[in-house]
Amino acid sequence: MLTPHDLAVLRAAVTYFEEELGPHGVKAMRPYFVDLVPETWSTRDLAHLREFLRTCQLRYVACDQASLELVDTKLYETVSKLQALFGSQDCRVAPVLINPVA
Repeated sequence: MLTPHDLAVLRAAVTYFEEELGPHGVKAMRPYFVDLVPETWSTRDLAHLREFLRTCQLRYVACDQASLELVDTKLYETVSKLQALFGSQDCRVAPVLINPVA
C-alpha cells in the first residue's frame, strides 16, 4: 500500500537521482533501471516525473477483491476513511496519484 510516507520517500529518491545522476546523462542512469531505458527517454522526462510527484495528490479507492472493479467512484484522502465504509466488504484498497489541475 502506497502511504504518504512512501510518497515522500519516492519524491526524495527521484530528486536525488535527478540531482546526482542527471548531470551525467542517461548513460550513467542505465544500471539503475530494471527494464531497458526507452530510446526516446531523456533527463527531461525525469524532471517531469519529479515535478509530478512533487505536486500530485495521493488518494485511495475501493476495488472488488475478485474483479478489481471499483466498488465506489469516490476517492478518499485516507485508508482509514475508506476502510470505515468498506471494511466489512471483500475489497482491496488501491492508491491513486492525481495530477494537480494546471
